[in-house]
Amino acid sequence: MKSALRPLCFCVAAIFCAGLLGCQNLAMTEDGHFRSEAILVDDSSLNWVEFIYLPRKTGAVANPLREQTGRKRISVPVRLSLLGSGSISMKIGTSEQVVNDFATGSDADSWNDMQEDRINISPDMMRQILQVFVDEGLIPQYPAYLPPPQKTPQIRYVGKIQGTKFGMQTDNPFLVKLVEDFLHTNFEPLLR
Repeated sequence: MKSALRPLCFCVAAIFCAGLLGCQNLAMTEDGHFRSEAILVDDSSLNWVEFIYLPRKTGAVANPLREQTGRKRISVPVRLSLLGSGSISMKIGTSEQVVNDFATGSDADSWNDMQEDRINISPDMMRQILQVFVDEGLIPQYPAYLPPPQKTPQIRYVGKIQGTKFGMQTDNPFLVKLVEDFLHTNFEPLLR
């Protein structure tokens, strides 16, 4: 009986390992975009996404897609919140408050190094913006991709669109460039 189970266990283990190794291929298309759910975004104040942009460390690998634009590098963390009602808010700086609303390090020298800005647009414009992010792969079918630690700029994001909850941290150059372009287009004077 033991000998009959051994080949079965081997086959199950091989299928499991192939699934793990193939996870990256399932998650991404050939051109490097995330495979994503086909979701049509409606006007709804219940749709929202919050991004935290984590810049690359000095001397690390640059985002090749952004380097082609000639824009200056974003060198400090940024929090970007998009609400379906049309509210856009952005925090930037070295303060821990930028990436952590529950930060407690008020003794730190960088505690007050934070700027904040808000923009209000129509819900229809916000729907279009959210649709661009969704079409770019914001809600991946297989959110199993984990980036290498801080070799390139990364984004960490969570949200809910059309009732679908999602969240992950990624260095996918297409999503990172989309966030960088959005920040440059709407908040250029504050970027550093």
